[in-house]
Amino acid sequence: MSQLCPCQSGASFADCCEPFLTYTNKPDTAEALMRSRYTAYTRADWKYIFKTWHKTTRPTLPSLRSSGSAEWLGLKIISCNEGMLGDTQGQIEFIASYKNDQEIAQIKEHSQFVCEKGQWLYVDALGACME
Repeated sequence: MSQLCPCQSGASFADCCEPFLTYTNKPDTAEALMRSRYTAYTRADWKYIFKTWHKTTRPTLPSLRSSGSAEWLGLKIISCNEGMLGDTQGQIEFIASYKNDQEIAQIKEHSQFVCEKGQWLYVDALGACME
């Protein structure tokens, strides 16, 4: 039996985010990139997170690696605005649940993405709050 993808798409990891994290395929929508980045956080795949972060806003790779050791518990996509095939930008609102130092919390974020040369990239949070 195949393992479900951590991004909670309902698909198996092998059929969902694994091809993105192994660089055998690229996400073709902003939502697919968002889900793959969430999955990368669950696996502490800092290289993937770095490579999919727009160069104008991304932190350094060493700072990403030292950014924390949260246990990611779930992802809920609230809304998607644009970010489809043929679009050059998109926005996604989501809630991600995590456990850090025995405390369960959530981050609610409205993220901005751009598509450059056929590759979707995370730009920044238009708004974020911790709950």
